Amino acid sequence: ELTISNSLPNLNSDRVTTIVNSCFGRSVLEVENYFR
Repeated sequence: ELTISNSLPNLNSDRVTTIVNSCFGRSVLEVENYFR
């Protein structure tokens, strides 16, 4: 799922994950729920 973190190994993965979750976490959950 965390392809962004995997493609940016130079960045702190925890920080990237936090940013991704903050920016996209809610919308991603909405999309997943929509397609279930």
